[in-house]
Amino acid sequence: MSDDRSGTTNPGTLEQRHAKSLRELKKRKIALLIALVSLPIVPLVGALSIKLLRTEIISSLLLTAWFLYAIFAFVRVTFWSCPECGRRSSGPLLWGAALCRHCRVDSRRAPAPQARPGTS
Repeated sequence: MSDDRSGTTNPGTLEQRHAKSLRELKKRKIALLIALVSLPIVPLVGALSIKLLRTEIISSLLLTAWFLYAIFAFVRVTFWSCPECGRRSSGPLLWGAALCRHCRVDSRRAPAPQARPGTS
């Protein structure tokens, strides 16, 4: 029986955890990209709603919703946990830098296969 906290892992566990973590990071980056791409659209829709509907409430609600979504998406990408050590990175893991601040493992590369205990 293995325990992830003891430092020993079953074969495949580390690779599976790494792949799952990278899929999650990709989803988080897509959510952040949607927030950034929609930035120029929000004022245009707001101005259009003010001009056509003669009210600023829709524009204010849209801007507030976008702002909250953008903060949420940015925080999720920034506080992504490392697949190796499991600790939150709390660092800039946006597009290029993907080194964990704690274990210094490059999260973009698949881990090396682990040898089974008792085999050479």
